[in-house]
Amino acid sequence: MVFINELPIAVIEIKNPGSATATLAAAYNQLQTYKNQVSALFRTNAVLNHYR
Repeated sequence: MVFINELPIAVIEIKNPGSATATLAAAYNQLQTYKNQVSALFRTNAVLNHYR
């Protein structure tokens, strides 16, 4: 998590590059899980709301 002035600005999902399951789609899906479970962290986020 990256915070600026107590606002969550970024969530960084880091995957193991040596893993066969370390794909952009897997990272995106994990961020969607975070978004569903802790939606307050993503109120100021515009990227995940419009990316597909």
